[in-house]
Amino acid sequence: MKCTAIKAGRNRKASKTAIGAEDRAELLAKIKADFDARLAAMAAEPARWVEFIDRVATFGARYSLGNQILLLVQAEERGIEPRYFLPYGKRDGSTGWKAHSRYVRAGEKAFKIWAPIRRRPTEEQASEWEAAGRKVAREPSGRPAVQVVGFGLANTFDPSQTDGEPFEPPTAIVRRRILQRGDGPQLLTGDDPTGVFDDLIALIKDQGYTFELTVATLLRGARPSRRKSGEHDFVTPSLPTPAVARPTVWTSSQRSVEEILAATEAFEAGVVRKERSRRVLGVRQLLGWLAGFPGEAWQQRWLASGADTAGKAWTDLPDAHGVASDRRAWRAQMTGAAGRLILLDVIRPSYIWLYSAPSNTLYQRFEQLRDPSGFAVLTARCDANRALTVLDRRSAFTQLARMLMHNGGLLADITVVDCAEAYRAQTGYANARQHSLWYALLRKEGILPADAPPTIFAASRRGQLSIEEIVDGYNVVCRPVRDMFVDYLHKRQPGLDYKTIRSLATKLVLLFWKDLELHHPGIDSLHLDEAISRPWKKRLRHVRYGNHNLGQERQDPYSILMAVRAFYADLSHWALEDPARWAQWAAPSPVDSRDLAGMTKAAKHRQSRIHQRIRELAPLLPRIVDTASEHRSNAAALLSAARQVAPGELFTAAGQTLRRTALAHRPPARRRRTARCHLRHRPGRNPAASEPAP
Repeated sequence: MKCTAIKAGRNRKASKTAIGAEDRAELLAKIKADFDARLAAMAAEPARWVEFIDRVATFGARYSLGNQILLLVQAEERGIEPRYFLPYGKRDGSTGWKAHSRYVRAGEKAFKIWAPIRRRPTEEQASEWEAAGRKVAREPSGRPAVQVVGFGLANTFDPSQTDGEPFEPPTAIVRRRILQRGDGPQLLTGDDPTGVFDDLIALIKDQGYTFELTVATLLRGARPSRRKSGEHDFVTPSLPTPAVARPTVWTSSQRSVEEILAATEAFEAGVVRKERSRRVLGVRQLLGWLAGFPGEAWQQRWLASGADTAGKAWTDLPDAHGVASDRRAWRAQMTGAAGRLILLDVIRPSYIWLYSAPSNTLYQRFEQLRDPSGFAVLTARCDANRALTVLDRRSAFTQLARMLMHNGGLLADITVVDCAEAYRAQTGYANARQHSLWYALLRKEGILPADAPPTIFAASRRGQLSIEEIVDGYNVVCRPVRDMFVDYLHKRQPGLDYKTIRSLATKLVLLFWKDLELHHPGIDSLHLDEAISRPWKKRLRHVRYGNHNLGQERQDPYSILMAVRAFYADLSHWALEDPARWAQWAAPSPVDSRDLAGMTKAAKHRQSRIHQRIRELAPLLPRIVDTASEHRSNAAALLSAARQVAPGELFTAAGQTLRRTALAHRPPARRRRTARCHLRHRPGRNPAASEPAP
């Protein structure tokens, strides 16, 4: 089916194609026939419904089912993958592509959709419609209201038909989230009103509740933690990121303003003059702001400005006085200008800035400019691996481009230390789950040395922490006490393995001393009176730190009490052997025999719980083995049957009729669907079910 298209130019009214009544009727008949055929095909095979929904979920506007199919038909005629459709936009720039600071290139063929025609019918027309049984909306005065009187063809455009500021169409998942609950919560900014905290506490106490203030400092342990505890915002620190000395002065970062503007003019030579002037103006404005900061190179001025660490709010810094009236346009102007400085290697931002201002268009342009031959070699290697989807390759190339933006140089200059630094940034700043295909590509291509670790996870691991790093992970406030714990653990270290010394540090530094510092700020002595030690032992009964079982009763508090008692006993004994070092820390133990009265009983209960778990789980072991064996045999049978047929053909396995489908080949910039075997009309089962393809 062919759909009449028009061209987007300056004089759109003069370029409209007139359609006669007969041609219009013929076109409508073809559209309806194709529409009915597609609906029938989707009704006959539910898997096509799933595919259809995934494809149209990213179309942008909330198009009707008829318009969705109409856009798919036109995209198939042009041989492209439909992604996102918006109209040109109103003149005020509030809608369409204009709202995204983009414009439709002259000469582009529009995609046609059915749009309602709204106007006020005459009284004669309204009477005829009402006589024919059609409802006519009227104003309170009885005059016919403005209403839909018919449908006509309207224009909409794909992102590939536009130029302007970087724009990445949202994925289907993002579109559904936005439609369901909006763009997400908006964080409050500024300081809280004076006295609001005290007023809230007073209201809580007036209702009869007791309020216990816990200091909201970050308690840090010795290993990274993925979650925060509810009570003390407990976050264990990650291993130190390798300190890589990056240059702040290089040739392209020392160019004058005139040289940079001339390079921008040449770089943007492919866009229309008005848009090119706007982009050059943005670069001039950003350079003018950076010129007010000290430094002999633009990179030094960029770091001195604070924009590198300001995250998404960095665009507010160049307009500190609020001169810009349109904040959205100003952010787009500054973001685009910073991207052009990155492309010209004038600045090299930090990873936190790069992750806060993502732009797939920027990354793709960067790949074409910085190291096209290097990325071409990696592209060929990805093409040779059919197991990789286009989305996998795009994610890997984006990470590699991000590394070059931060480091400078070419792909061949990347080292293992650079990879470890990039991986720490990836796991710390990325919003979505990221894989490490980029590291595998660097190893296979020989960019990394032959003795490089096999995975990026192995490359980023540093091994065991030192005693100083373990203790410092808990942010002990009192420095003399911190030094004492370091010396104590060093003295105990020769007789303990690493796991035991880590556990001992947790019991003494976090669960004992840090808990005291939180509830008794300024404490600096191990001499504890009853008013301090008794509440600590009471708090010890429940789990208050970490990521698991928060608020629950601690099953074994006696191991912590024993560790503290042994700690005080060691200090008293060492004070006799080395008074100069340990005498000042000798003190009576806050844990006596009465506190350990239930230790034997607790040990018996712990052993009883272990035996009970064994009695409950042991009978299930044969079932687990049988289930795993059954799943393995079914998967082997499915794999064997699928290998015997070509993609697109039906086959039968385990009483199910399945279709083998291959990866859908799409243009490089598009996403490919994962292969699936779809269930077809099996009696007694949901026809929309699907099984993973081999």
